[in-house]
Amino acid sequence: DADAPSAPPEPPYAGYIIYLSQMTTKLRHDNPDRHHDQIAAVRRISAMWKKLKQRERDHYQQLCKDARIEYEDRMLEYRATGAWSPFTTYARLENNKNGSIVRTSAEGSTGSLGPLVRIPYEKKNDLEKELETYEQVIFPPRP
Repeated sequence: DADAPSAPPEPPYAGYIIYLSQMTTKLRHDNPDRHHDQIAAVRRISAMWKKLKQRERDHYQQLCKDARIEYEDRMLEYRATGAWSPFTTYARLENNKNGSIVRTSAEGSTGSLGPLVRIPYEKKNDLEKELETYEQVIFPPRP
């Protein structure tokens, strides 16, 4: 946010957006040499979302609701004190284990952030657990 760069990062408004981010990371990880066509990827992931079991969809919708509630609490804290506590419901996978340098949310980047995942580990679904094992979760833009 340009007005308050040190404010807590805002989570998405829909569970679908979280799923889209996680699946984009998975597709790029599983196909490292393939050209990444974002439009085709979104179409493919949207079709997968439509076929997803309601229980899995509910996981993402609930994560979105929980993240939104916690974000609102952190914003109140930020407005009152100028600082905010770390999130306990969700986090972004921002660090690449392979040592590559990436921009973080604190540097004002929105295009280089990793996918949103649930905290704690016990509440993660299989995809979120898989994403945590990847050496790289943030990929450079492809032409």
